[in-house]
Order: sequence, then structure tokens, then C-alpha cells
Amino acid sequence: MVWGGVCGAMHHKHPIFILLVEETHEHATTPWEDDRIFGKSVVCSKILLSSNKAIETTNEPLHETIMKQICIYCGSSDKISQAYLDAAFEMGRIIAQNGLIIIYGAGSTGMMGAVANGALEAGGEVWGVIPKMFDTPQLAHKNLTRYEVTDTMHTRKARMAELADGFIALPGGFGTFEELFEIITWAQIGVHRKPIGLLNTRGYYDFLLGMANHAAQEGFLYQEHLHLFSHAADPASLLEQMMAYQPPEGLARWVERDGKKA
Repeated sequence: MVWGGVCGAMHHKHPIFILLVEETHEHATTPWEDDRIFGKSVVCSKILLSSNKAIETTNEPLHETIMKQICIYCGSSDKISQAYLDAAFEMGRIIAQNGLIIIYGAGSTGMMGAVANGALEAGGEVWGVIPKMFDTPQLAHKNLTRYEVTDTMHTRKARMAELADGFIALPGGFGTFEELFEIITWAQIGVHRKPIGLLNTRGYYDFLLGMANHAAQEGFLYQEHLHLFSHAADPASLLEQMMAYQPPEGLARWVERDGKKA
């Protein structure tokens, strides 16, 4: 069952839509059973890098629908370098300037708060999805365009994946790693074909990228799996790569070994 309502934000011009989602267990779907998670997108014709500069990209259709909403995974810690907070703010600003909506975990702290504020200050929309255990004044960002409360972490992640046409992982901790690897795994096995990006601020993901290359060298990944995601240190460059994303060829051989179903 779902309840919704609109209320005014005290400190921001955007209206806040609060959606409370109550879980039901009559039919528990997996990502494979829920067609709404199989989103596809087309590349936009331009990527706005700043208020007065744009880069032309291809108009050839990569997927079936336009990438309008990007899910952000990132850290909520306050004990980080200002460089990370600045990068998150800039990522939010760039996304908003390109007319895209941010989907994220509705947090107000750390990089979560920074990416939301960057988008909001640029006039963009930010939709937050938060489990009720974190829906507190200390953690939640209440000045969002849209605000959803879910029963559990699992329903939160499923809802964010359902809403998003693409995914970006900013630097973060265990939660960010878990979300990132899950969404890459879903791409690896064909659950979705959406763009995935890593914002590699200060070389934060260098070791992770090295680990992925090592896994491929040792045979635990196929070479095409290394092309399931983009990475860049600069927010505008990352978004440009994601807009031009095409799923790598040969993904089916992970589940069809030598032409046989695994």
C-alpha cells in the first residue's frame, strides 16, 4: 500500500513529495521478474559541461528510452576531505544542468548531502529514497523534490534501481561498494543494460579498478566485464562517457558457456 502527499520546504523552493511505501509479501519479485528494472536509454544529443559550453554527442539510439534519471551511490561520512565534498557538489550541479534527475538515498550528511545540494542549487530535481530506520532529523535531507520512505534497505535499493536509467558511484564506504558491485553484477548477467560510472576523485577507485583487472587476468571476470562501467576523475567527463555508453559485446557467453545454458 502507498500513501503520498505534498508539503512545502522551509528552506528550498522545490516542493517535497513524501511517499510512504508499505511492503507486501503477496508476490515477492526478484529483479529478474520485475520488468520495470530492465530500463534502457538513448544518448542525449548534447552534454552541458558548464553554463555556456556543450559537447556534441551521437544521436544514434543505444537503448529504447532516454536516460533521464541517474542513481547516485556515495558516502555519508562527515570525516572526509573537502575535496570529496566539492566533487560531489559539482557532480550534482553537472547532472542538474543537463536536465537529469538525481535518485539517491535521501541523506543530508557527507557526500550524500553535497551531491543533493549541488543539484538543488542548480535548479535540478532530487528524489530521495530512504529506509524508515534512517528517516531521522540527523540523517535525512528533507528539502528534496521528492521523498520516499521504505520499510527496509532491500526495498530501498530495489526502488532506486527501478527509478534510475543510469548509476554513478562516488567515493564511499562499505554501503557504496555493496551497491556498486550489485548493480555491476546485474549488468554482467543481463538484468539491465544501463550506464554505470565511477567518479574517481583523488584516485579513490584506483585500487578497485586494479582489483577488477587482476580478477580478469586470473579468469574470474571476462574482458568484456571491464567495459560495463566508465570511470573518470572529472564529473563532466564521466557524464560524457555515460551518455556515449554502449553495452559491450559478448556478455551472453557468461551464462551460455560454449553455447550451452549455464
